[in-house]
Parts: sequence; C-alpha cells; structure tokens
Amino acid sequence: MTPSEIAGIQPKAWSILTRAFDSGRVASTYLFDGPEGIGKWPLALLFTALMNCTDRELNESTKLLEPCGACRNCRAVFGINFEEMFFALPIPPLKKSDELTDKVNEVLELKRSEPFALLTSTSTMTIPISLARDIKLRLSRKGSSELTRVALFYGMEHMKAASADALLKMIEEPPPNTVLILTTSNIDALLPTIVSRSQRVRLFRSPESSLIDYLM
Repeated sequence: MTPSEIAGIQPKAWSILTRAFDSGRVASTYLFDGPEGIGKWPLALLFTALMNCTDRELNESTKLLEPCGACRNCRAVFGINFEEMFFALPIPPLKKSDELTDKVNEVLELKRSEPFALLTSTSTMTIPISLARDIKLRLSRKGSSELTRVALFYGMEHMKAASADALLKMIEEPPPNTVLILTTSNIDALLPTIVSRSQRVRLFRSPESSLIDYLM
C-alpha cells in the first residue's frame, strides 16, 4: 500500500496525527483505540514514517502531509527494520525463555506480510514484562538527534500489570525525542492512569471505497 492508501483507511485519525506533526505539537504518548483489524498497525507505521521521512509530500487531494514512502527511513519503517522503532507485542506463553526473540519475530513477519492480520492463538497471549523492560532500557540510551524514536505497544489489553507499571514510568518521564504509540481494542482493560496520560485517537470503520481498493 502507498502512504496515501494507508491514510485513506483511517482519514480522521490520520488528519489528527499529521496536523499535530505539521504544527509541531506531537504528543509524547498516543493511544490508538478501535476494534482489532481496523488499521492501528499500519497507521502507527505511517505516523512513524512521517516523523522520520526525509522527503515529505503534500497530498493535493487532502491537503495533508504524508511520508514519501521511498526514502531510506520510510522503506525501513514499512519494512519493519527501522533502527529507532521498538515493539512490545502480545505472544503466546513461552515454553523456554530463549523462545522470546523467535516468537516476536514471528509476529513481526506476519505483520510485515499482512499489516491488517489479526493476532490469534489457542493460548492466552500477553505482552511479557521483559519486552517492556528492554524497550525502557533502549530508550534510556541516547538516540540519533536526527531521528524520532517510536515505541509501539501493540494490543495493550494483553499487557500484564508488571509490564503496565514499566510503561507508566516511561509515560510519566518520556525520553527525549521519543513517541510512544499504544494500541488497544478494549480500552476498559487499561490502567486509568495510562489512558489519562495518553492522547487518545479513536479509529472507526474505514470508508468502503478504501477497503475495496485495499482488497483489489
């Protein structure tokens, strides 16, 4: 999908995000709230690309900024190998501790091949505390002054209390030049303190024409 096509899946949410960027008022923490499979993942990638694109473009139809989709940073973001983007994802229970990296990579590969894919498992999925702690450690280190770091906590309703506590500390004391993006399909399952400290962006049913274009 092109940046314009992704933006067209959630036009209201994209308008909020790109206007915030254009005005220099990007929040330190965003909460994308909406049903599973409605486009939270591609929207997070699109916003990350916008913040790091080296050749942004104005969409003449919508009059909104979009990432070019072709520069080195854009290609890295959409290819899910951008060095300043970190992921905390729900995964099934581990049989062995050394399975963590493989399980995370399986989810990333699924999302790389199909951004709208649903994460399903016969077992209860959770966001391990080790992922939250690893992101917190990575963000404590000095990053590139030319790039905006993004930590994506996907499927927050699967996060355990210990992981949520580690995240809350990051939200209360955000690292410099960093944006946290949280997503959920069940906002009632989140800690009220996390919700209140995040800028909520609601995602709604996508326009039928955009869905047809995507499926074709």
